[in-house]
Amino acid sequence: MLSVVEFVRDARGVLREGWYGVNYNSKISPTMRDNPSFKSAVESEIILRDFEAPVNLGENYIQRLTSYLQVEPSL
Repeated sequence: MLSVVEFVRDARGVLREGWYGVNYNSKISPTMRDNPSFKSAVESEIILRDFEAPVNLGENYIQRLTSYLQVEPSL
């Protein structure tokens, strides 16, 4: 079950941003990072508790997963 996080300070997990109805053309954008869709507003944004992305979302979509690792020193 996905949960909504209202404040960034409460976020614990992986930010998943999604864009839908994307047509990939390798001549226009040789890598996914160059895809013009990333320059438009995100259509979906959720916090995942782990790196398991939702399944059966459809076709022709792209997603970006962002997370930070905080390492605490051992005693």
